Amino acid sequence: MERSRFDYLEIGEAAAAPRPALAARPALQRALKAAEVIGGPGERLGEFNCPWGVAVDGHGCLYVTDSLNHRVQKITPQGDVYGFGARGRDIGDLLNPQGIVVDNRLFIYVVEMGNSRVTKFSPTGELIMSFGSRGNMVGQFDRPAGLARDNYNNLYVADYGNGRVQKFDARGRFLATFGAAPMSNLRAPCGAGVDKAGNLYVTDERQQCIVVFHPSGGQIGVIAGPGTEVGPLEGPQGLALTPDGIMVASEHDGDRVQAFTARGERVCAYGRSGTAASRLNGPSGVALDRHTGDIYVADTMNHRIVKLRYE
Repeated sequence: MERSRFDYLEIGEAAAAPRPALAARPALQRALKAAEVIGGPGERLGEFNCPWGVAVDGHGCLYVTDSLNHRVQKITPQGDVYGFGARGRDIGDLLNPQGIVVDNRLFIYVVEMGNSRVTKFSPTGELIMSFGSRGNMVGQFDRPAGLARDNYNNLYVADYGNGRVQKFDARGRFLATFGAAPMSNLRAPCGAGVDKAGNLYVTDERQQCIVVFHPSGGQIGVIAGPGTEVGPLEGPQGLALTPDGIMVASEHDGDRVQAFTARGERVCAYGRSGTAASRLNGPSGVALDRHTGDIYVADTMNHRIVKLRYE
């Protein structure tokens, strides 16, 4: 695994060692504020070219799929940067990586849109396995985008081009499908998240909403879509769920992040106001640091990561 170090965190300070989880606060008293900006455009470690997916592990380390640099970067709370992956179609290479998750043993799972597969790496960046191929059969993908995991380390792949989410175990064995034809509820799934009850939340870029599924597979709700008081989202992409039931979704076309309650009530938004330096441009992945409560957003078209804090 490559290693570098950078010291250009522009706003606020780097996070220290993991802290105890925050107590839940009333959702409607929250506001999102920029706390830190990480990186900028480029090819060196600590720089990005269209970062897409983000994840945070239990030690506060940040993982970023650096999509057009075809790699993953890991950034520690102390500012050390590690990178792995190279552009290509061979096993262990990455081609347009998108969604990313890290399990409770620190294994790293990456969705590759270009290779239509999921690749698993060790905590130090060595290849463990890959599964999936291009197609529309079970276990195949068409431009997979988002990735989520549940408390049992099952994986949920947002199979964008096939209009479905597929569920696999940690070894890549197929378990279930959500939102697929003939009872299709999804048209262009991008991001996913799973709550502690096992309900699946999916951002649908084409329907401009968040679709909620029961663990058994049936649709149980639509948030921020047509017919709701909040109105449609603008190109929803990434999604993160907080322990107290708040959904945080990025809007790639709307240049903002919005937070909603489980009932679909808007809590707060960030991204369209403020100075030019703090505004978002085409945000994609969203991740929650469960120890600090901070939200990390892949500010894709600004080629950086923005850390948001509730106030």
